Amino acid sequence: ETLVTDIGGNYESFAYDNQDPSAPNSTRYFVTEDSSNGALIRYTPHPNAYNTDSNYDILSSPDGTHEFLILNPDDLTFHWTTDRTQGENNATDIFPYTEGIDCHNRILNFVSKTRKTLFTLDLEMGTYIASSTVSGLFDLQPDQLKRAVGDGKILYFAEDGGNDCDIHGRDSTGQYFTIVRGDDYPTETTGLAFSPNGIYFYAAYQTDANIFVFWRTDGLPFNGIVADTKYHTSR
Repeated sequence: ETLVTDIGGNYESFAYDNQDPSAPNSTRYFVTEDSSNGALIRYTPHPNAYNTDSNYDILSSPDGTHEFLILNPDDLTFHWTTDRTQGENNATDIFPYTEGIDCHNRILNFVSKTRKTLFTLDLEMGTYIASSTVSGLFDLQPDQLKRAVGDGKILYFAEDGGNDCDIHGRDSTGQYFTIVRGDDYPTETTGLAFSPNGIYFYAAYQTDANIFVFWRTDGLPFNGIVADTKYHTSR
């Protein structure tokens, strides 16, 4: 059991930022909640949590701080509050039912599945942008979110909410493409993961309990150059 969350809930995904100079050990942790008022949590362990020989103790040590995301759509800035009710109200209004989350080089991405929206937060600048995930075959709800290992610039998305859930990618310019079609599997895709060298990509079709491994026929890693990609047509 960890202390990353302050109360029970329908928690979904976890990410961390290990480049925050204002945090103990430069690290903070984030959790999404698949709920209509699920506040996005930022957890900061107490400095004493790092006085341990086991990394497993860090997230179970007492006296950490829970804060909750507040998005300000008027000027596209954000801040954190210790008031859970404020965080829940902000989530209800702007980003209910959060699912996948990813943090890389101080950029935090997460999705609201019912709003079909990707939120991209610049943790250093305190600003954010919101963009629709609806693109071509990616017409259902975004679910899990995963960046390829290393410095890959492609975000991969699982999909939920229908009978033809696929797996999609989004490059650094915001263009979407589909890498796996799920026409024969009437259930959501989930469990995105990569091998350490980025060569193998793993995903599951949830209800059928089938786990698949994928690789590129050109032998390149999934964080490498994407050649001859068929991007979704812009709407």
